[in-house]
Amino acid sequence: MPAPFGLTQLNERPRTVLRASSEAVTLYSDGLVETRNSDIDEGLERLRVALSRPFTALDDLCASVIDAMVPKGPSRDAAALLLARTLPAPHGASTSGA
Repeated sequence: MPAPFGLTQLNERPRTVLRASSEAVTLYSDGLVETRNSDIDEGLERLRVALSRPFTALDDLCASVIDAMVPKGPSRDAAALLLARTLPAPHGASTSGA
């Protein structure tokens, strides 16, 4: 079983996955995708749609996702969103879809 994100086990080795292009890695809390009035599947679909918009700057994408996902006004749950951009693989490197 893999260790939770951010923690490593002694027998775990770092892994590198090369991607053909730059992509955004998204980490989020449950407060971003589920509310008392909607289930998690609906929230995950809304997040997928919000993340599929074209972007150039991560700040713009983050603001757009927050606007689409977080209800206006007071909320009973905290929402967290972290976006990171991957670097594309060097020219000629073999890439993986994993």
